[in-house]
This record gives sequence, C-alpha cells and structure tokens, in this order.
Amino acid sequence: VNGGTVYTSPNPQFNLSVTQGNNSSLLSTQYKIGSNGAVTNYNGSFTYWANHSESFTLFYRSNTTTGLENWKQLNVNIDAALPEISIGTAITPVRFSKVNSSNYLISK
Repeated sequence: VNGGTVYTSPNPQFNLSVTQGNNSSLLSTQYKIGSNGAVTNYNGSFTYWANHSESFTLFYRSNTTTGLENWKQLNVNIDAALPEISIGTAITPVRFSKVNSSNYLISK
C-alpha cells in the first residue's frame, strides 16, 4: 500500500511482490530504508534488525521493460514494548505480559 502505515514487533521481516502489467517483463525490484538509504536489489524476504522502538520509511520500486516506477513508500513503526494488562484488586494485582502472538506470561 503506497503511503500506508504499519505497526510491527521488533525485527520485522519484509516480503515484496510485483504485479506486472500486460506486455511487460520484470527486470528488478529495489528497496531502501529512509530517503537517503542505500538502494538494494531485492532478492527475497529480508529482516530489518531492530529490537527497540523506532519508526522509518521503507521505499520500494520495480523496473520493468515498460519503465522504472517512481518510489513507493510504507511507513513502519516498530513497537518493542510488550503490552501489559493489570487485573485484580489494589492489594494483589495480576499481571499479563504478551510473550508472542499466542502466549502470555501471567504473574502475581
């Protein structure tokens, strides 16, 4: 989604796909992190290694036999802080911390 925004956990993995127009052949796909980032040829999924909260823009484009696209962009927000929920009385609250997409750590 050009110009969209996503929120993700640390160390997100990116997969780019191309929808080609009629009568064109894909020559290459490129991406860069930030407007001044190094242009990299896309050869398959890649991980952005960041285990802390930060925001950046992923730019991407494809080159086909009908021409080079303008840069498209995706705004990425990495949220490294695990969510925490407190339930109970003021005396003995129970704490839930999200470990991953399907597991929670419960402590008293």
